[in-house]
Amino acid sequence: MMDSLYGARSGVDRAWTGEPPDPMARPDYYDGVVLRRSIGYLIDCVILFLLGLVLTVILSIFGIITLGLGFHLFPLLSIVPIAYSTLLIGGPDSSTFGMRLMDVQVRSWGGERPNMIQALVMTLLFYGTIAITWFFGLLVVFFNIRRRAAHDFLAGTVVVRRLPASAVTVREA
Repeated sequence: MMDSLYGARSGVDRAWTGEPPDPMARPDYYDGVVLRRSIGYLIDCVILFLLGLVLTVILSIFGIITLGLGFHLFPLLSIVPIAYSTLLIGGPDSSTFGMRLMDVQVRSWGGERPNMIQALVMTLLFYGTIAITWFFGLLVVFFNIRRRAAHDFLAGTVVVRRLPASAVTVREA
Protein backbone atom coordinates (compact mmCIF):
# COMPACT_ATOMS: atom_id res chain seq x y z
CA MET A 1 0.00 0.00 0.00
CA MET A 2 1.33 3.43 -0.92
CA ASP A 3 0.91 6.27 1.55
CA SER A 4 1.71 9.92 0.99
CA LEU A 5 2.94 12.83 3.03
CA TYR A 6 -0.69 13.83 3.27
CA GLY A 7 -1.05 10.63 5.21
CA ALA A 8 -3.39 7.81 4.44
CA ARG A 9 -4.75 6.72 7.77
CA SER A 10 -4.02 3.02 7.34
CA GLY A 11 -0.78 1.16 6.86
CA VAL A 12 2.67 2.70 7.09
CA ASP A 13 2.87 6.48 6.75
CA ARG A 14 6.45 7.22 5.76
CA ALA A 15 7.82 10.01 3.67
CA TRP A 16 11.05 8.04 3.17
CA THR A 17 12.84 4.95 4.44
CA GLY A 18 16.14 5.23 6.30
CA GLU A 19 17.83 8.60 6.61
CA PRO A 20 16.05 11.72 5.32
CA PRO A 21 16.60 12.46 1.64
CA ASP A 22 19.82 14.22 0.75
CA PRO A 23 19.06 17.90 0.07
CA MET A 24 21.27 17.79 -3.02
CA ALA A 25 19.37 14.82 -4.47
CA ARG A 26 15.88 15.92 -3.35
CA PRO A 27 15.89 19.72 -2.86
CA ASP A 28 12.08 19.72 -3.15
CA TYR A 29 11.92 18.48 0.45
CA TYR A 30 13.92 21.43 1.79
CA ASP A 31 13.36 24.43 -0.51
CA GLY A 32 12.29 27.42 1.55
CA VAL A 33 11.78 25.41 4.73
CA VAL A 34 13.39 28.01 7.02
CA LEU A 35 11.23 30.89 5.75
CA ARG A 36 8.08 28.78 5.61
CA ARG A 37 8.71 27.45 9.10
CA SER A 38 9.27 30.97 10.45
CA ILE A 39 6.09 32.33 8.88
CA GLY A 40 4.22 29.25 10.11
CA TYR A 41 5.41 30.00 13.65
CA LEU A 42 4.19 33.60 13.36
CA ILE A 43 0.79 32.31 12.24
CA ASP A 44 0.79 29.94 15.23
CA CYS A 45 1.62 32.88 17.52
CA VAL A 46 -1.45 34.74 16.26
CA ILE A 47 -3.60 31.63 16.76
CA LEU A 48 -2.18 31.12 20.26
CA PHE A 49 -2.76 34.79 21.11
CA LEU A 50 -6.42 34.56 20.04
CA LEU A 51 -6.86 31.26 21.86
CA GLY A 52 -5.26 32.76 24.97
CA LEU A 53 -7.54 35.78 24.73
CA VAL A 54 -10.65 33.60 24.57
CA LEU A 55 -9.45 31.40 27.44
CA THR A 56 -8.62 34.51 29.51
CA VAL A 57 -12.15 35.85 29.06
CA ILE A 58 -13.63 32.45 29.95
CA LEU A 59 -11.41 32.09 33.03
CA SER A 60 -12.20 35.66 34.09
CA ILE A 61 -15.92 35.02 33.93
CA PHE A 62 -15.41 31.73 35.76
CA GLY A 63 -13.33 33.54 38.39
CA ILE A 64 -16.06 36.09 38.96
CA ILE A 65 -18.76 33.42 39.17
CA THR A 66 -16.73 31.42 41.71
CA LEU A 67 -16.00 34.54 43.79
CA GLY A 68 -12.30 34.47 42.95
CA LEU A 69 -11.55 30.77 43.24
CA GLY A 70 -11.46 30.34 39.45
CA PHE A 71 -8.66 32.89 39.15
CA HIS A 72 -6.29 30.23 40.48
CA LEU A 73 -6.61 28.46 37.12
CA PHE A 74 -4.80 31.24 35.23
CA PRO A 75 -1.36 29.57 35.53
CA LEU A 76 -2.78 26.71 33.45
CA LEU A 77 -2.77 29.07 30.45
CA SER A 78 0.98 28.53 30.25
CA ILE A 79 0.47 24.95 29.05
CA VAL A 80 -1.70 26.01 26.08
CA PRO A 81 1.24 26.55 23.65
CA ILE A 82 2.82 23.27 24.70
CA ALA A 83 -0.44 21.35 24.29
CA TYR A 84 -1.17 23.08 20.96
CA SER A 85 2.19 22.18 19.42
CA THR A 86 2.42 18.70 20.91
CA LEU A 87 -1.06 17.56 19.95
CA LEU A 88 -0.85 18.94 16.42
CA ILE A 89 2.72 17.81 15.63
CA GLY A 90 2.04 14.39 17.14
CA GLY A 91 -1.30 14.20 15.32
CA PRO A 92 -2.17 12.78 11.92
CA ASP A 93 -0.94 15.81 9.93
CA SER A 94 2.41 16.16 11.78
CA SER A 95 2.16 19.94 11.72
CA THR A 96 0.62 22.89 13.51
CA PHE A 97 -1.97 25.03 11.73
CA GLY A 98 0.69 27.56 10.77
CA MET A 99 2.93 24.83 9.38
CA ARG A 100 0.02 23.43 7.37
CA LEU A 101 -0.68 26.82 5.84
CA MET A 102 2.98 27.06 4.86
CA ASP A 103 3.14 23.47 3.53
CA VAL A 104 5.75 22.11 5.94
CA GLN A 105 5.55 19.23 8.34
CA VAL A 106 7.60 17.43 10.97
CA ARG A 107 8.90 13.94 10.37
CA SER A 108 11.01 11.71 12.54
CA TRP A 109 14.47 10.85 11.26
CA GLY A 110 13.18 7.64 9.66
CA GLY A 111 10.42 9.41 7.71
CA GLU A 112 7.40 8.47 9.81
CA ARG A 113 5.16 10.89 11.66
CA PRO A 114 6.44 11.74 15.13
CA ASN A 115 4.58 10.13 18.01
CA MET A 116 3.21 12.18 20.92
CA ILE A 117 6.30 11.65 23.08
CA GLN A 118 8.59 12.82 20.32
CA ALA A 119 6.30 15.79 19.62
CA LEU A 120 6.29 16.70 23.32
CA VAL A 121 10.09 16.47 23.52
CA MET A 122 10.44 18.63 20.39
CA THR A 123 7.99 21.21 21.76
CA LEU A 124 9.58 21.39 25.21
CA LEU A 125 13.05 21.67 23.69
CA PHE A 126 11.84 24.40 21.32
CA TYR A 127 10.32 26.51 24.09
CA GLY A 128 13.25 25.71 26.38
CA THR A 129 15.87 26.77 23.85
CA ILE A 130 14.11 29.99 22.90
CA ALA A 131 13.49 30.81 26.57
CA ILE A 132 17.11 30.26 27.57
CA THR A 133 19.08 31.30 24.49
CA TRP A 134 16.48 33.51 22.82
CA PHE A 135 17.04 32.65 19.17
CA PHE A 136 20.55 31.15 19.17
CA GLY A 137 19.19 27.59 19.10
CA LEU A 138 17.32 28.53 15.96
CA LEU A 139 20.44 29.84 14.21
CA VAL A 140 21.62 26.24 13.88
CA VAL A 141 19.41 25.94 10.76
CA PHE A 142 21.91 28.01 8.79
CA PHE A 143 24.81 25.67 9.56
CA ASN A 144 23.47 22.26 8.51
CA ILE A 145 22.38 20.94 5.17
CA ARG A 146 18.90 19.77 6.22
CA ARG A 147 18.07 23.09 7.94
CA ARG A 148 17.41 21.46 11.32
CA ALA A 149 17.18 23.60 14.46
CA ALA A 150 18.81 22.57 17.75
CA HIS A 151 15.54 21.13 19.08
CA ASP A 152 15.15 19.07 15.89
CA PHE A 153 18.54 17.45 16.45
CA LEU A 154 17.74 16.68 20.09
CA ALA A 155 14.26 15.32 19.32
CA GLY A 156 15.34 13.30 16.28
CA THR A 157 13.07 15.16 13.87
CA VAL A 158 13.38 16.98 10.57
CA VAL A 159 11.02 19.57 9.08
CA VAL A 160 10.35 19.15 5.36
CA ARG A 161 8.07 20.52 2.69
CA ARG A 162 4.74 18.78 2.35
CA LEU A 163 4.89 17.32 -1.12
CA PRO A 164 1.97 16.27 -3.28
CA ALA A 165 1.25 12.55 -3.23
CA SER A 166 2.45 12.19 -6.82
CA ALA A 167 5.94 13.45 -5.87
CA VAL A 168 6.45 11.01 -3.02
CA THR A 169 7.59 7.43 -3.38
CA VAL A 170 7.01 5.47 -0.22
CA ARG A 171 7.83 1.87 0.54
CA GLU A 172 6.17 -0.26 3.19
CA ALA A 173 8.40 -1.50 5.99
